[in-house]
Amino acid sequence: MQAFILYMLLLTSSSGIIHGRVTDSSTGEPLCGATVMIVGTAMGAMTDRFGMYTITDVTEGTYALQVRMVGIGEVTVEGVEVVPDVAAEQDFQLHYYPGYEYPGILIRI
Repeated sequence: MQAFILYMLLLTSSSGIIHGRVTDSSTGEPLCGATVMIVGTAMGAMTDRFGMYTITDVTEGTYALQVRMVGIGEVTVEGVEVVPDVAAEQDFQLHYYPGYEYPGILIRI
């Protein structure tokens, strides 16, 4: 009986996937190493060399996503809806501000 209950729980999974791409808004180039997090959780992913990320096993619901990259900045998007067994896509564009001052750091190019 326990095996049957476990089997039914697996069949009725209520998790989904969030995936997308992070690019530079000026050039369209992919940003490798950006961190994409679901706000208020410990769930997230880092972008690969193509700027792609995937967050798996996300419980059904509506979330806010935040992307950050050191030296560039951050963007938050609200209203990302996750439906079981469906991949939600959310792309981001980050804008680099030359000369932006961080506490104790000045970046110039």
